[in-house]
Amino acid sequence: MPGGEVHVGDDAAVLNPFVGQAIISTDFTILGVHLEPDLFPLEDLGFKAVASAVSDLAAMGARPRGATVAVCPPPGNDLEELHRGIARAASTTGCPIVGGDLSRSRDIAVAVTVFGECPGRGAVLRSGAERARVLADLLGALSPSEQGAVLAALPALETLVDAWKDRDGSPVPPARRSGDARAGTGR
Repeated sequence: MPGGEVHVGDDAAVLNPFVGQAIISTDFTILGVHLEPDLFPLEDLGFKAVASAVSDLAAMGARPRGATVAVCPPPGNDLEELHRGIARAASTTGCPIVGGDLSRSRDIAVAVTVFGECPGRGAVLRSGAERARVLADLLGALSPSEQGAVLAALPALETLVDAWKDRDGSPVPPARRSGDARAGTGR
């Protein structure tokens, strides 16, 4: 923990000043909506909640400074497994949990608010980061093994996209640039 900061354990977190722009995002993850309880343990829900929120920072070019996590389980749930996933994601992403809250709900819900900073040029907005956002959306829809396959193939995919770009910057397969007879058929 950086000097002068106070994380979990007081009424609120104390963070040192941010460098550049401060980037803040909140995501909800709900068991039965975002992950099926019959297929995934609570540890996965905790991991997904934090990782999804931190990915919003990454999509904007921000480095994480901290996160708060609010958990709403039904009474009688053992939250140790959920907390293990939250802690693993925090460690994996380099985003410390600086505070949070606990309440009750009919379903297990986790709200994560992340704080990041963009030193230098500032945040990368959707209007200027279509490729990054498309990749983030794609990865969010895939299983962990599929995500790994996409990331492993990313350098080759980037080379292909660059090779296919036509003059106006849109990706165009080589066959369509050369006047292939199928160009207007949608195949």
